[in-house]
Amino acid sequence: MINEIIIMGRIVNELEPHLTGENMVLKFNIAVNNNDVAEFFSVECWNKVALNVIDYAQKGTLILVKGRLKQDRFKGTDGKNKSMIKIKAKYITVLSQRPKEANEPEELNQKEIQITKLKQEVEIKETETKNKLDKEYTSTINNLKIEIEKLKGELSKKDAENKLKVEETTTKKDKEIQELTSKLDIKTKEYELKEKNVKEKYESKLKDKDEQIAYYKE
Repeated sequence: MINEIIIMGRIVNELEPHLTGENMVLKFNIAVNNNDVAEFFSVECWNKVALNVIDYAQKGTLILVKGRLKQDRFKGTDGKNKSMIKIKAKYITVLSQRPKEANEPEELNQKEIQITKLKQEVEIKETETKNKLDKEYTSTINNLKIEIEKLKGELSKKDAENKLKVEETTTKKDKEIQELTSKLDIKTKEYELKEKNVKEKYESKLKDKDEQIAYYKE
């Protein structure tokens, strides 16, 4: 849905900016000439747009407003629900200024003092916000560094434990191999001894047979 409006008119009231939290808001009315009939519209702008209007415009200045329509809902003094349509400005172009009157310098000085004060307050708020964000960022980074170091320590511990387990497993396997080798050596010796005994018995029997054969031959 398209919600965009471009309108040209003159500012009809004194510009009085206000601070809302950390933001500057400026609300004023403009008169638009529609076939020699004046139509009035409420305009709202914020921060840089508001500062631009304050710096270069005043009551009677012709401006071009580009923005969107916004409906504000509220309760009236009679307790009934009411609404008001206003223009929330995204861009404002200053087209001309009305001639200054003789009694304006003092009023303008007061306005300039008020505007300067508001600008300073905005700058202070911005600085405080930036410092707060920097502090939060630094705190977050430090916490992350602590977490990383903690994770590194846990990882090193796990690596050491795994290495120890590998060494223990290797040692256990080596011990089992040594035991099996030892058992094999014992079995081999037992086999060789048995083989020797069998061979000796066989040779002894063979010798007895040869002696018997020789005896009968005689």
